[in-house]
Amino acid sequence: MELRSTRDEVVRFTPRHTAHAGQISLIHIASRPGWNCRECGTEWPCETAKVEITSDWSDDRIGMCVYLATLMYEAIDDLLECDAEQLSPPDLYRRFLRWPDHAAETEAMARHSASPGEP
Repeated sequence: MELRSTRDEVVRFTPRHTAHAGQISLIHIASRPGWNCRECGTEWPCETAKVEITSDWSDDRIGMCVYLATLMYEAIDDLLECDAEQLSPPDLYRRFLRWPDHAAETEAMARHSASPGEP
């Protein structure tokens, strides 16, 4: 995994990036140093970015979490420099690391309810 970032934005690199360079969306990426989505203006990762990241890393959940943790630490550094009011460790954890667990729990519950006869 490679992560390349600039002070203005984060360019997503995924396991498929080098093999399929033209298929990665660079629209819903973080605008730095505020860490809002460059396209829709909401907190990054926005809902579209979450879907794309989940899809990009579908075969490597641990790698995805390492990638997101790396970005969280970059966000902490940026927010310390520019907007300390936005720097809330619980909020940053929720933004960067909690949602993959929530998505996995929701998916597991959906699979379980689709096949109630199986353990």
